[in-house]
Amino acid sequence: MKKLLFSCLGLVCITLFFGCRGGASDSVKASKDSNAARINSRMKGDSAGSTIMLSKADADFVVDAVSGDMMEVEMGKVAQTHSASPRVKGFGNMMIRDGGEGMKELRRLAERRHVVLPDSISVRQQEEIKKLRKKKGDDFDQAYVRLVAEHHREDVEEFGKQASDGTDSLTRVFASKSLQMLHRHLDSVNKLEGMLGLNKINKPMPPH
Repeated sequence: MKKLLFSCLGLVCITLFFGCRGGASDSVKASKDSNAARINSRMKGDSAGSTIMLSKADADFVVDAVSGDMMEVEMGKVAQTHSASPRVKGFGNMMIRDGGEGMKELRRLAERRHVVLPDSISVRQQEEIKKLRKKKGDDFDQAYVRLVAEHHREDVEEFGKQASDGTDSLTRVFASKSLQMLHRHLDSVNKLEGMLGLNKINKPMPPH
């Protein structure tokens, strides 16, 4: 009986060990799942789930916006040590400052609307930053500016959609106000792309 008990315990330990090693946890996904469960409870009339006041789409927007700000801040910090350009470092500083302010405002919004926020960026975002950390100097500058440009173009689209279609007034106001800042960032990124010659890369050759 004791041997059987020890064998079972051993199997449990092995399962837990490999389960923990099986992949990094995704705080962003966990937050969305938690919010979705509470929203479903509210819709079913469960009083325990009645504290969350946003739709799933609005709650997901808040979670994604926070993780986006966290990533911009982290990338801005990496730029301070890996970039070869004072202009790129200056842009990274702006991301640290504006991303930090954005997170503060989103946390206040989440507190008012009882939204669970992630405590770290997603696994996919972690992988993107991991790749950035492997680059230095000009290689880093090009990779960083490309990535920031891509994210900001996506953000402008998503924040514009939230500003017009969001069902919650607080998230609509936040998205609308943030759009002005995102456009300023995108203007700066476009100039950095020009400085690095990235806006000439992969463009089709003119006809002969």
